Amino acid sequence: MRSKAAPPQSHRPLIHALSVLFLLLLVMGSPAHQALAQAPAVDRDEAVSLVTRTQLGGSLDGVRLFVHPRPLVAGEAVSAWREVIFVAADPSWFVFVDRYPGANWEHPCWYFQVDASSGEVRRYDATTPPLFQPELIEITSGSDNPPPGVSEASLERFSELLRGLPKPAPARGQAWAFIISGGANQSNNHIRYWNDCAFIYRALVEYYGYADDHIRVCISDGTNPAVDRSNGTNSPPDLDGDGDPDIEYPATLQYVGQVFNELAATLTSSDQLFIFTTDHGGQQSGYDCYLNLWNLEELRDDQMAAYVAALPCETIICTFEQCYSGGMIDDLAGDGRVIATAANWNELSWAMGPDYIYDTFVYHWTCAVGWETPAGVPVDADTNNDGIVSMHEAFIYAEANDFESETPQYSSTPAGLGDMLNLFGNMEGVYLAIDQITIDDDGNGSSQGDGDGVIDFGEKIELTIALHNMGLSDAENVIGTLATTSPYVTLLVPSSAYGQIPSEGTVANVPPYVIRIASNVPDGEPLNLQLGVTEEPGVLPMNLAARAPSYAVSVAEIYDAAGDGDGVADPGETVRLTLGIANVGGCDSPDLTGVLHGGGYFDCNETPRAVGVVPVGGGVEVGGFMVDISPECPAIYTGSLVLDLSGLDAYLASPEVLLSVGPWFDSVELDMGWTLGASGDNATTGRWERADPVGTTYGSPPQQVQPENDHTVDPGHICFVTANGPVGGAAPDNDVDGGRTTLLSPIFDMADATSATISYWRWYTNNLGNNPGQDYWSVDVTSDGSNWVHLEYTTASANSWTEQTFDVGAFVPLTGTVRFRFVADDTSPGSLVEAAVDDITVTIVHPPLAGAQENDGRLITGLGACRPNPIGSGAILTYRLAARSPVRLELFDVAGRRVKTLFAGTEEAGEHSLDISPIGQAGRRIASGVYFVRMETPDLTQVKQVAVVR
Repeated sequence: MRSKAAPPQSHRPLIHALSVLFLLLLVMGSPAHQALAQAPAVDRDEAVSLVTRTQLGGSLDGVRLFVHPRPLVAGEAVSAWREVIFVAADPSWFVFVDRYPGANWEHPCWYFQVDASSGEVRRYDATTPPLFQPELIEITSGSDNPPPGVSEASLERFSELLRGLPKPAPARGQAWAFIISGGANQSNNHIRYWNDCAFIYRALVEYYGYADDHIRVCISDGTNPAVDRSNGTNSPPDLDGDGDPDIEYPATLQYVGQVFNELAATLTSSDQLFIFTTDHGGQQSGYDCYLNLWNLEELRDDQMAAYVAALPCETIICTFEQCYSGGMIDDLAGDGRVIATAANWNELSWAMGPDYIYDTFVYHWTCAVGWETPAGVPVDADTNNDGIVSMHEAFIYAEANDFESETPQYSSTPAGLGDMLNLFGNMEGVYLAIDQITIDDDGNGSSQGDGDGVIDFGEKIELTIALHNMGLSDAENVIGTLATTSPYVTLLVPSSAYGQIPSEGTVANVPPYVIRIASNVPDGEPLNLQLGVTEEPGVLPMNLAARAPSYAVSVAEIYDAAGDGDGVADPGETVRLTLGIANVGGCDSPDLTGVLHGGGYFDCNETPRAVGVVPVGGGVEVGGFMVDISPECPAIYTGSLVLDLSGLDAYLASPEVLLSVGPWFDSVELDMGWTLGASGDNATTGRWERADPVGTTYGSPPQQVQPENDHTVDPGHICFVTANGPVGGAAPDNDVDGGRTTLLSPIFDMADATSATISYWRWYTNNLGNNPGQDYWSVDVTSDGSNWVHLEYTTASANSWTEQTFDVGAFVPLTGTVRFRFVADDTSPGSLVEAAVDDITVTIVHPPLAGAQENDGRLITGLGACRPNPIGSGAILTYRLAARSPVRLELFDVAGRRVKTLFAGTEEAGEHSLDISPIGQAGRRIASGVYFVRMETPDLTQVKQVAVVR
């Protein structure tokens, strides 16, 4: 072939110039050059600022914000996954805002077009990110993926732990699984979706014994080695780390349909299929939804239902993670199917922060069926203790631990199927499970009870327990025998026969088992019953509990006519109490008689009082309980009484009753407005905590608080301690380290007071004790909120509880409000500083009111009766004011948390009443139990108990 001749040397400069000119013309015509050639009046940073200020309220909290690195040119289209969102009319900046970081797509987001000349901002609503998402620059510091190496280490640890777990005795039957994760596209195929799949895959292989060829897998682009994940990596084909590829095909419509067709041709009527899906979901309308597959393909709910309907297997289990996954249920529900979804039909599903290693719902669901977390923390979702986690149990556990903004959904057809199905599949041989338990307490035959079909205290019960054979072989000559470790259960007829239980059959025992329940069984007490059977699994635990009454007793009214008649118990008085007795248990009480017992400063007249039957969720008021209060009792004090409630058949319950002496006392059992911490605190460890030493941990990291941390042994076992270690402990149990920590009291109104005192018990330890100005304990008071005066200041240790009392008027004027603070400081290195404070008493004495006492016909400010008490649906609270006055009425729980402000305002002198209901500030009904109404006026702070029943 003849070659072309080179141009003459003299022509080359001209040709070069023409070439350059041609290239310049090409470049000048490109969108990128047009954007560069026309320098925008609004630059990229200003565009971001405009969106932040005008559209997001000046804050990027809770969102992720991205911007395109170059301006859009006029006519350039911006597309989401499946549609064009807008076309730029003029040169513009594009800003993308993810409104719900951590949620899976599809979910609401915003597209912003910022005019490059005028700065005008236009907003467009969308539900998916833009197609050119990889080109965007993130302005915020969000993340879609865990740090490198975290996922691999988590999964390998999980596999190792699974291999060491004991497995149930029966061999696995014919169980299959199909795992699908589309990922949508490379920008949104996050590592957590592969992790979700690997997590469940390893559980199936390592614990449930699935063979690799019984688990079909379609993930993103399949075995293609190209990058397919949002962190720039490829999805590893090996899900369980054994060196063999587990991913078979891409998660596309073609291959998902192919696998379903292969399963339809392979499975038999005795098989079980488990379908697991994760990644993104979308909603067409209403309950019509879809799963996003690879390359933005969609698997609609009706398509999935058609594939499932073609399968011949007897049982199908579905666990779906994607957004709107609850919309799958109406199409897929049917006989023999159990479905669990992360979200309702109209909800997003969420990843689990902060590292996004897994999605939240399927993480907890897989932990349930795998018996542990990837970190090795044991998980026991087996509520009936039969050694196998059923699909219903797995859902219950995942739902209980899922605290994201999603509502997991569950469907089982028939209703009890999910209680029997598990990931082992249909069992080979014989395998028995409890199908139904019938409780007979109707008084006929051997039973004695109220006939409501529920186990109550003191009843004799006939139990019929139907057994279902989940195995593939018939069970012959089955015998069942009851056993229990509960001291509240007596086995009267512990054994019974079943005979033959055919494969997939259900048989009940004849005759019934018979048990007796003790009359003193606590409400909700587990009976620890288990049924031994002569076939696998040998022992079948039963989740049965007993109902019984339980009581919350409050002081409804105090009559002190023989004293000062103000309705407040005082030292030296004899008071007559009306008690509100609420039944917060599970069933009605027997016919009761009550005797009140005292102790300490309280001496009771122990005359029995008729109480009667206290209905469940209701209450009664009983008066006439006489209490002598010792003259030695502190002026302001809270102590406990015991009310013995007795009935037939040696029935006895002994609830506690708190009696408050004086108008205000805070043993810290009731926290009436304390503040933990103040401006200027700088301790590197340690802070003040309200601490209960009985079985409770506090601080970060959590530390067990010791009994010596509490000065008030009864009631409550609560005090304030500096967190991060027990008082009286040894290094390194430092409560405070490297600075100061402060506890602030409520604000007290001392205006017009004639005198005021504060007393408290404190524990303070400073093992060096020689660093004044650095390590110290101080208690201070202020009357103006800024200038503090020491009541005490010390560096000397007191390794025991020490009482301190101060005349407040000697330190600050009693003309307005005062506040106290308790400070523990450990500025000096190497020292051990610990502190605690309890039983804080503030006594404020005001001049006598203009009126005399109430029993002389004149008013005294104070709380009156609450009727009814206990409170069911509502009650009337009365109170009195001697003169026009500001008044505040609030409801607190026994932990000192403010439940609700009942009233705050100014009232005229006289008798007043207030409708109150057991509804908290958030609009939800509060729990049954004892609560406290606090009344505050400039002259008085008074607390009265009430009880609430449902």
